Amino acid sequence: MTQVQYWARYDINFHSIMKDIREALDDEIPSHYQREKSPHITIHPRFQFNESEIERFRHYVYEIFPTSIRVDINGFSYYPNEHQPMVICLDIDTNLEFRSLQQQLCDKISAEGGKSVLNPAPPHITVYKSKDTGADYRNIPSNVNQIKTRCRKIGNMKLPITVTETKLKVERAPSQ
Repeated sequence: MTQVQYWARYDINFHSIMKDIREALDDEIPSHYQREKSPHITIHPRFQFNESEIERFRHYVYEIFPTSIRVDINGFSYYPNEHQPMVICLDIDTNLEFRSLQQQLCDKISAEGGKSVLNPAPPHITVYKSKDTGADYRNIPSNVNQIKTRCRKIGNMKLPITVTETKLKVERAPSQ
């Protein structure tokens, strides 16, 4: 059986909010960062699963996870940390039920003979990613508070922001 890498995520429809955030930050962000093209919340980043079993697994995921979720955006962060930010993201609040569902998904992947390639990260929405992992990160704004302050100045945007238009998906993981 062929093992293929998949990921599970919620696509998010909030392009006007993302546009405002990016317009406020584009002048602050060094050129070696690229914008994330399709905003989403990753439920499980990468897992290997038998290609012949993915439809049954997808059905399971669609049964245990709600098709749409409420997302409260409460700030910004860097991954893996603010001193070497490869990713600039929006932090989101999730409840214990969401984290429990993430764990159920991990357990199901293992029980069905799949394998987690990457473990789930705290829920977030990527805004920018570094194109160059060897880039000089000292050019990035020096702390999360600078970005929060900058973003709070955007039009009528106030944190937290609530987004309810989401869509659950399980599909092949993008190539690295």
